[in-house]
Amino acid sequence: MRRLVLLSARNQDEATRCEEAVTSLPVEWTVVAPASFNQNFDEGVFLEPLRQGVLALPAGDNADPFVDAEGGPRAFAEPR
Repeated sequence: MRRLVLLSARNQDEATRCEEAVTSLPVEWTVVAPASFNQNFDEGVFLEPLRQGVLALPAGDNADPFVDAEGGPRAFAEPR
């Protein structure tokens, strides 16, 4: 194993414990904790606003990370 990539969650006690366990290991690691996946935006409540060119979310001034479900973890597993 070259690198361990953990798909985590935000603001969750159990996820924090998992992150602590992974980051204590003697291996290269990356923790990915997306706000959402890009694939979630092409259906449901997000689809019509995006077709109109607007995505309004209650995130304030925060920069929320959106990750591609297929390519994201692979990119972190093979950093350049």
